[in-house]
Amino acid sequence: TTPMSAIDGLAAALAECAREPIHTPAAVQPWAAVLVLDAAGAVTHCSANVANLLGVPPAAVLGRPAAGLFAPGSPPLPGEFPDGPPADAGVMRLPADRQRLSALVHRHAGRGVVELRPPGRPPCPAETAALAAAT
Repeated sequence: TTPMSAIDGLAAALAECAREPIHTPAAVQPWAAVLVLDAAGAVTHCSANVANLLGVPPAAVLGRPAAGLFAPGSPPLPGEFPDGPPADAGVMRLPADRQRLSALVHRHAGRGVVELRPPGRPPCPAETAALAAAT
């Protein structure tokens, strides 16, 4: 049996997800960002709002190795991104004393996908599915 606290926690997370307005299907929430990586780990696509979290505009992110966007001491991004639902990659540190970001990683259509969000913001399953369909 599942403890009632786990069920209550799941119910609360699903309720929070349901309250989040997704005005444009497959759009990234303003408090999150997405990076799409090629096999070498370079950023090929990113959400337009990447500057909100990383402090650099999309043009400065595209073509760069994703690992170079994070401060030393951040967990390494996986060499092989997992198929299936996003997996927790840990908390990434940003250079210049910017905030720390929770990272989820997965593979879609042969590319690595890194979802970044402030710690404590749970991923929304509907948002994740929409992102996967859009890449």
